[in-house]
Amino acid sequence: MGEVREAVGRIIRYNAQTVGRDKICRLVQYTAKFLKWYWTEHEVDKQLVKKCQNLESSLGSTRKAIRIGKSLDMIQGAVNSLKVENKFIRMCLLLTKLSMSGYLFIDHFIWASKLELISTDSKRLARSAAWFWLVAILAGLARNFYDIVVILQAELRRRAKLRQQNKSKGFGRTDAVDSARHTHPCGLMVRLLAEKPLMIDTVKNAADVFLPLATLELFKTSEGFQGLMGMVSSYMGLLATWNPALKLIPG
Repeated sequence: MGEVREAVGRIIRYNAQTVGRDKICRLVQYTAKFLKWYWTEHEVDKQLVKKCQNLESSLGSTRKAIRIGKSLDMIQGAVNSLKVENKFIRMCLLLTKLSMSGYLFIDHFIWASKLELISTDSKRLARSAAWFWLVAILAGLARNFYDIVVILQAELRRRAKLRQQNKSKGFGRTDAVDSARHTHPCGLMVRLLAEKPLMIDTVKNAADVFLPLATLELFKTSEGFQGLMGMVSSYMGLLATWNPALKLIPG
């Protein structure tokens, strides 16, 4: 019973976060997008397709409303990123935060345009926002690959040191087995997979990058693929929000 109460409490605290509600809405939104494509391709009941389309559109507008003022948070995040010691990570974080601020700022006008509060070219704004979003994702991926390279280099140095130690002092059969296990090529992948926050953030960014590319028509793909990538990135983001230990730091 105590475990149930704890789980319910975590759900309530998660939903209390604006970012938590946004992640849930985003996951459902892209799931609806995928199902809309799937059911259209398989000529399922048009009413179901229409419901998915309405759900996708409604959640898109809801998320835009939830994110009002979020562009200011990104600017604050950009200022905080200046405190990061590593120059490359600092540059990537700064570019990511500023680009996301620009994306969200334009997104406010797109939302107002859809509600007919202002008159503007929403398609042109959407393309401009997509460029900001794409730059933010690419900066995030650059930081991910940098972290991966640093980890792999450290692991290779550790393996080289282990081999040198074993060579200099000699070892028995048991030591040989341990050495082989630690120096096997699969050890590099195991080492990377152990860095869960980094892997989650990398998968999220790798899936997300196709979305602005599709909007900008730089990568032509189906709505089903976009929906699937959106689902993957949303789930990764949801995991990091649900469990702070899975959030990449600094971020």
